[in-house]
Amino acid sequence: KAQRDPANFLSSIGTRAILDEAHYAPEIFPQLKMIVDDAKTKRRQDDKSNTLDHLSYWLTGSNRVLLDNAVAESLTGRASYFEFHGLSASEICASIGPQSLGAILTRGGWPELYVDPETLLVRYIGDYITTSLEKDIASVGIEKIAEFTRLLRFVAGRVGGIFDVTEVA
Repeated sequence: KAQRDPANFLSSIGTRAILDEAHYAPEIFPQLKMIVDDAKTKRRQDDKSNTLDHLSYWLTGSNRVLLDNAVAESLTGRASYFEFHGLSASEICASIGPQSLGAILTRGGWPELYVDPETLLVRYIGDYITTSLEKDIASVGIEKIAEFTRLLRFVAGRVGGIFDVTEVA
């Protein structure tokens, strides 16, 4: 519905909504721009208007590149950005109790790996990389996924050491 009729879609969900995977419906971005601009105009015309105070769309997406491009093209000056990262060591320990440094370094900040300690780390991270590559990286035009994966592994093997670009080249 967001792709076919963005104006109707946005009017049907109200002025406060979370739009997950928003990059899959880039047609909504120009419509969001119009909604924000209309709210700003109404506010300027009537100083008592609190139209913008009740306008809150949170746009999320797994493909940061496509989402950023869509937001940058249509919502410049109309958007605020928040970056969410994996769990920190202190968040992990506060949630599930003390963990060894080795456990934290091995499992990283992925909440799923702490919710289900039986999860196979290598499989989870491998699936995560594969999914990211197939869904996100390929969608931005990288066609040689096997070569990209090889490069990713090559660079990952150098974590903690001196990074020499000529080795990668």
